[in-house]
Amino acid sequence: MRVNITTSWDLTEANARQRREAKRALSDALEFVLQESNRKVPLDEGTLLRSGNVDIEDTRSKMTGSVFYDTPYAAKLHEHPEYNFQNHREGKYLEKTIDETKDEYKRYLVDAYRRAFGR
Repeated sequence: MRVNITTSWDLTEANARQRREAKRALSDALEFVLQESNRKVPLDEGTLLRSGNVDIEDTRSKMTGSVFYDTPYAAKLHEHPEYNFQNHREGKYLEKTIDETKDEYKRYLVDAYRRAFGR
């Protein structure tokens, strides 16, 4: 189960400091989303929870980040909120988290933009 968070910064001409700030912000935002979704992810033995990770693809012109859970059953559990999960855990754990925390993770990106580009 993977969800991408994409920002639209043209990094082609960005200097090294600006790129570092942008990557740090994206990493912080993704880690925040992962941490929050870990509070909702179905939990039995903890395998699904431990499989959660973030990934950033950094090319010359853009950065794309992903939050994902890497088990064969991650997508199935995510897509079936009708299952009766234990201890207030739930399906749609990643999708709900992204929707519920969009203001917070966007703030990571806006703050980094201000630091990197002096605005």
